[in-house]
Amino acid sequence: MSMLKRILFALCLLIIGNVMYAQGVLTGTVIDEKTKEPLPFVNVIVMQNGEQKGGAQTGMDGTYQIKPLVPGTYDIQASFVGYGTVMKKGVRVAATGFSAGGDIELNPEVTNLGEVTVVEYSVPLIQKGTAESGSRI
Repeated sequence: MSMLKRILFALCLLIIGNVMYAQGVLTGTVIDEKTKEPLPFVNVIVMQNGEQKGGAQTGMDGTYQIKPLVPGTYDIQASFVGYGTVMKKGVRVAATGFSAGGDIELNPEVTNLGEVTVVEYSVPLIQKGTAESGSRI
């Protein structure tokens, strides 16, 4: 009986260890909301309870993969220049395999930039601290 208890104990430890250290993978695609074209180089971050847990950048085909993530519920935020930032809340990540719940559509957004002041540069007649060979007219 003692040997059977030891085997069962070791088996339970092995199962508990695998469950505790299970890691999930979040995959998704980021596309343009109007044209439905994939968007490359979009920044995607994963947050849980206001704390960043991971991040990635989309590839040329608009897909991304964030790993390793502890199984649970996450918020996904995607941002890209020329598009509005989108946050998708409550995406579930499973312990095994890939969790494909991170598909996001970004809406093009027009951003007005502030005023730019243009100042002309003029070369000073005498520049201190430089040895100059030649002359200025």
